[in-house]
Amino acid sequence: MATVRARKDEPVESLLRRWKKKVEKEGIMEDLRRKDYYKKPSTLRREKQKEAEKKAAIQAKKMEKVLNKRDK
Repeated sequence: MATVRARKDEPVESLLRRWKKKVEKEGIMEDLRRKDYYKKPSTLRREKQKEAEKKAAIQAKKMEKVLNKRDK
């Protein structure tokens, strides 16, 4: 849980701003969005596989670029 302590004579706006930054850094909102509704395990596997394929394609493209540069 994200907690911040108020400094002496600190306005509420800056306190709220610090709290929001801390919540964002800890990933609390992302976790809440992820747990907002149930996803079947098969759906999670499929999404994970698609993400892995996307990353592999990007990596292959980068390697191809490097190899093409080296060949010239």
